[in-house]
Amino acid sequence: MRPRNFILPAIALAGLILFFCLLTRLLLLRYERGDVYPAYSTLRADPLGTRAFYEALESLPQYKVSRGFKSLHREMARQPGTLFYLGLDSDDVTSFSKDEVAELDDFVKNGGRVVITFAPETPWSSGSDDSSKITHKKNAVSPAPSKQAQPKPDSTPSPPVSTSNPDEDIAKSKTKEERYERDEFRKEKEEEAKNNPNQSKEEAETKYQLSLPALWGFGWDVARVVQKEEAQDDDASPKKAIDKPEVLAQHTGDDSLETSVPWKSALYFVRIEPEWKRLYSAKNNPVLIRRSWGKGEIIVATDSYFLSNEGLRNHRRPVLLGQLTGQPGSLLFDETHLGTQEQEGIMFLAEKFRLEGYLYGILAVVLLFLWRNSVPLVPPRPAGGHAQLGSAISGKDSRSGLVNLLRRNIAAADILKTSFAEWRRNITPNRQHLQAKMTEMEAVLASTTNNRAESIVNSYHQLREINTPSRAKGNYATKS
Repeated sequence: MRPRNFILPAIALAGLILFFCLLTRLLLLRYERGDVYPAYSTLRADPLGTRAFYEALESLPQYKVSRGFKSLHREMARQPGTLFYLGLDSDDVTSFSKDEVAELDDFVKNGGRVVITFAPETPWSSGSDDSSKITHKKNAVSPAPSKQAQPKPDSTPSPPVSTSNPDEDIAKSKTKEERYERDEFRKEKEEEAKNNPNQSKEEAETKYQLSLPALWGFGWDVARVVQKEEAQDDDASPKKAIDKPEVLAQHTGDDSLETSVPWKSALYFVRIEPEWKRLYSAKNNPVLIRRSWGKGEIIVATDSYFLSNEGLRNHRRPVLLGQLTGQPGSLLFDETHLGTQEQEGIMFLAEKFRLEGYLYGILAVVLLFLWRNSVPLVPPRPAGGHAQLGSAISGKDSRSGLVNLLRRNIAAADILKTSFAEWRRNITPNRQHLQAKMTEMEAVLASTTNNRAESIVNSYHQLREINTPSRAKGNYATKS
């Protein structure tokens, strides 16, 4: 037999193992760096993440820090003291469901704190030629138009937002859209009160909820800048992209916060209610505000750069960070608004009910099954010729196999006695008439003392004649 060559399979197996090891190492490096996660995620360790802020708070014994990967209703079971929404898109703040708005509102009124920081946005260009072609990004709060935007002819124009007087937004009345929203809710509640006079005020307030900005009393807009068009070729379009602004947000309060904070977002707040306190303003526009709401507190910022890993490394503001974290307690950083959510699939259930050993057992069975079907457990038959089993040659019929089996296990002198014993064992009680034949057969067996083949064959014929005398002697099978 030619020996099998195991060198090539061994090299292929080693290469496959090396490939999977390198692939696993690459994935671990990606997840360790965190750049697979969205910007401003606490799982991200590069400059765009907020992992440094999370781990710094985690190292302090007075804070219990955790991440939220489930729905808001399930995360509230942890009873956090402060809930963080970092890097929230300005459009997503109005997309909270009615139940989430009610739960957040109750959470703050009962003493909780909510900190919301928006993802930075770039300013809109208002060039003289193409300003009408630029589509303004609006949110559901419907911010008031700026100086360059013209109202529709069929709508009531709102007063323009002035950037010179920072207190003008507070005293300004709500826009037409906001007034319409509040009036619709008021009409629905009044109609519901008429139809259900026994309904309590709390039930009516729970059923009809405004969006978070309308409920808490703030709106926002995106700053616009005038940029001169650069000279380009005739077939090229004018450049309208604006980089993120590099400005300093100045502290406008009388507390001990830092005097300035680098601000990289063009968002600013408009139509804020008088209860809001302005902490920082950029170019006379409020960008970080705070207010008390029931027993709790709400803090909203239009930028998240000062909480990022890069911002903490280059422009750290510890007093401001202390204002955001608040008193010692439980801090919950929500990750679901960034798209990182825990999926309750098969592996989640296996980990929850501790079925890892069962899965490892299934994997071992699968590997054994593959090994059994790829490598035979019985040694291969030698090449050339038939396998020899003693003096017999394999490949004959079943009769030859039975004869060989009898020759190897029963002696020639005992063949008649063994056959007679098997025949007598099958005699049932209702066949007692065979007792006379059995006595004659025993006498024939006792007289057979010769072990020669002819004597055994003659005794066999005698037994057959006693049992079936009607059969002729020539029909018996007498081959030795």
